[in-house]
Amino acid sequence: MEDQGQDCPLCGALGEHVAVETVSSLVRSDTIIDETAAHYICKTPSCPTVYFSQEKHYLISEVKVPLWYKADATERIICYCAHVTEGDIRQAVQELKTQEIKQIIKATGAMQNSDCLHLNPTGKCCYPVIKELLHNLEQ
Repeated sequence: MEDQGQDCPLCGALGEHVAVETVSSLVRSDTIIDETAAHYICKTPSCPTVYFSQEKHYLISEVKVPLWYKADATERIICYCAHVTEGDIRQAVQELKTQEIKQIIKATGAMQNSDCLHLNPTGKCCYPVIKELLHNLEQ
């Protein structure tokens, strides 16, 4: 049975399950992580919680990378594996005069040398995020 998530202890939004390997890779090294607990990610833009388990929650200040989905993100990284930002994608769209996802991925280098489990805060591939960004640019 698939994990249906758990409510964030600060904002109450339903969190998505995230692998403990992702949490361990992205939370600062001086933070103790319970490797046996189920962990979740809070994507609420205004909430300072990034990851949480039943016992503990980890705040934005405890994470090594900027979080594209949080309201105070200083840098909107879309592909963490290749360090491709929202600005890089917008620039590629403008220069190539296309929103064809394969061409944008090739031009920006997104999704190359993928290690999403350890580099992306969601622990997942950035393809859906790139696709959504391109869709929003069309409107």
